[in-house]
Amino acid sequence: MPESPYARVLPTLHAPTLQHSAPVSYYQPPMVPALPPKPSVWDVYRQLREPEPQHTPMQSAVTGLRHNAEGGVVGGILGLIHGEFGSLDIQGKYPVDGIAALVLYALSVRDAGKPEGFASDLRAMSQSCTTTLLYRKAREWRENAKKPRTEQTQSSAPAFRDPIVEAGRAVGLSPGESR
Repeated sequence: MPESPYARVLPTLHAPTLQHSAPVSYYQPPMVPALPPKPSVWDVYRQLREPEPQHTPMQSAVTGLRHNAEGGVVGGILGLIHGEFGSLDIQGKYPVDGIAALVLYALSVRDAGKPEGFASDLRAMSQSCTTTLLYRKAREWRENAKKPRTEQTQSSAPAFRDPIVEAGRAVGLSPGESR
């Protein structure tokens, strides 16, 4: 079998360069670690159903005392606001306790996962505000439902003022009086 004319030439031409160069290394793409499979809905559900770590009676007592104290403070503040302004509704429309519940809840979400955060405390205060709001609104709804229809329509409708009768009163006449 005849040898290729290039077979002898190539090793002799490149031999000096191969001796001084580094050994041949092949490019290998970086190995990307395999991502763990996404958990299924059932896996998430099972994790949520797992019992929380057990606390000692002292830890439970301290947590309960802290949350009850926060609820008491929130109730006291809302009571002071109601006593000062006569209502917990700003301009009769905007509930102070509802606004406070939303703000405290948003702050608790912001602090979630921080080891030094107060997310648990903020959630407890938000729950106290929500409880107060729902108590007030349920009581108002039930009281309005118990009123007779005539009383409801009279109390909710603005009083009609006759301009002619008002002008007569301004002059000193009373309704039904004739001269």
